[in-house]
Amino acid sequence: MSVLVEANSSVTIPVSCVEQGRWQWESDAFRPAGRTPAPQVRRAKAEHLREAPLQRGAAQDAVWDAVELKQVEHGFRSGTGKHGDLIEHERPRLGALAGAFALQEGQCGMVLCAGGSAVCMDAVSRPDVFAHLHGALLDGYMLDALRHVDGPVADDAAAADLVAVVGRARRAEGPGAAPGGARAARIARPSRRR
Repeated sequence: MSVLVEANSSVTIPVSCVEQGRWQWESDAFRPAGRTPAPQVRRAKAEHLREAPLQRGAAQDAVWDAVELKQVEHGFRSGTGKHGDLIEHERPRLGALAGAFALQEGQCGMVLCAGGSAVCMDAVSRPDVFAHLHGALLDGYMLDALRHVDGPVADDAAAADLVAVVGRARRAEGPGAAPGGARAARIARPSRRR
């Protein structure tokens, strides 16, 4: 979920933890991890929050289960179930793949095609914003793609089909996370019809 926050303000937003077994405090400062969870993990959260996107904790067990499944898939176990440990464990393989997907001038998004079909898309409105997200998103995309490296190759039509499906999605409004009762727009489940 995207949350717009006014400058110099505080907003409580729902989050999910991607490290089940760590319960000690590490820092007073918040800083981005520089990576995003794999699309399968993000999907698990989104599906559990579809009807109540602001409900705190509603997706936590689903996120931890998805992280655990992702670690099992890669034959890796983090002592605390930390998703970031899996990414660092796979860093050499991720780096080898990521070089083929360098940020392009004017790029505002990307689509992950794996197993012969398009499975995930992220898009933003401006290239300068996407440039800050590209590397973090790419880690998660490549983590999902690793198991498909020697599998069927998706053609450009698979990505175009996903973009078309998202383009036909119904827009729904609901309560926003920002103060003042702002409304948040979200995309309802898209139709699979072509």
